[in-house]
Amino acid sequence: YDYKVLKRWGITLKPWFDTMNAAWLIDSTQPAYNMDKLAEWYLSYTTIHYEEVVPKGETFDAVPASEATQYAAEDADVTFRLYERFLPLIEERKLESVLFDLEMPLVPILGDMELEGIRLLPNVLAAYSKKLSVEIERIEREIFSVCGKEFNLNSTKQLQEVLFQDLALNPTRKTKTGFSTDTAVLEELAGGEGRAAEVPRLLLRYRLLTKLKSTYVDTLPMLINPTTGRIHTQYVQTGTATGRISSKDPNLQNIPIKDEEGRQIRAAFIPADGRVFL
Repeated sequence: YDYKVLKRWGITLKPWFDTMNAAWLIDSTQPAYNMDKLAEWYLSYTTIHYEEVVPKGETFDAVPASEATQYAAEDADVTFRLYERFLPLIEERKLESVLFDLEMPLVPILGDMELEGIRLLPNVLAAYSKKLSVEIERIEREIFSVCGKEFNLNSTKQLQEVLFQDLALNPTRKTKTGFSTDTAVLEELAGGEGRAAEVPRLLLRYRLLTKLKSTYVDTLPMLINPTTGRIHTQYVQTGTATGRISSKDPNLQNIPIKDEEGRQIRAAFIPADGRVFL
């Protein structure tokens, strides 16, 4: 984050040590690696939290200089103290090469990738959104036709009633609120014979399309930066215990690829002219 902020102001750093990456190498099982948490765990120190300094709904420029100075100085001090705590632990575990030869050179690469962003064609997704709406409505009508009545497909209670009372399908798993209607159960029910089994099959298709539409097709265009015309996800080095990089805000790694629908969403991502995606 600091690398990106400074680069946008014309200052390109070559980061040498990062407390978040170091903490992750020392213990990759922790749920978070932000400075506030690391200060608590390793220094037994409670920092001034951002929410305590910045009024709700405001940004940091609303903070008086005296408070901003205290907050920023503490950031620098705690970061340096964490560095002094972590370096011996990295050396003790013989992780210097992993940190200095692999993880740290990756920091500016990921920073540059985030700044560059990814091109997305919103008109492609807008057209696909209309197609999905038509298909979702068709599935709804077909389900209502088989069931002989209209109901809220997203209501667990109404779904339980339709599947296990009206259609007399055999429930496979019970929850606190009645019989389960989750994906695993619907897949089991969809394997049955007869017209009634058609409903869980259609429901699975309905859920897939509505999730794709709400999570990706309608949402991704809203995340395009108006200045760059691109989506700027964050690539997280410390997000998994295995070392695999994760992506967030938005997560561009979990767009389905096995189904035709997922491939249509991916088709809206276009490399810059003369470039290819790797």
